[in-house]
Amino acid sequence: MQNRMYTLRYQLHPEFDALFSEPILATTLALMQAELVSPGAPQDVSLNALTELVRQASHGKLGAPLALALVQSAHTSFASPPLARRSPSI
Repeated sequence: MQNRMYTLRYQLHPEFDALFSEPILATTLALMQAELVSPGAPQDVSLNALTELVRQASHGKLGAPLALALVQSAHTSFASPPLARRSPSI
């Protein structure tokens, strides 16, 4: 399951895991649950809201610097967009 989650994060936002000490933390799980892994997502959320999510998920250990790093990484990420799902033709 961890490998599948890593693959998904790598496809969506290759630089995402480099911002964390470990790939599976409460903070990364909270960001995935809030659908804030793809590069476009952190750009659409206010920095204050993102900071608060990071702070709550990390129990106060992380905050504004990580939120800002996520936004900056999202602006410079070179990710391929996910493919649109097609309904089966059968």
